[in-house]
Amino acid sequence: MWMNAWISTAIHIADEPARFLTMWVIRRFWEDYDSVHWYDRAL
Repeated sequence: MWMNAWISTAIHIADEPARFLTMWVIRRFWEDYDSVHWYDRAL
């Protein structure tokens, strides 16, 4: 119970940077995937 509250508090504190990082990773991955997809289409 105490651990669960601590984890939820830590998640709440890290929510903003984590969201930014997640969006950056997704955008980065999506650009890589998109360029690979374009490369496959070009062949």
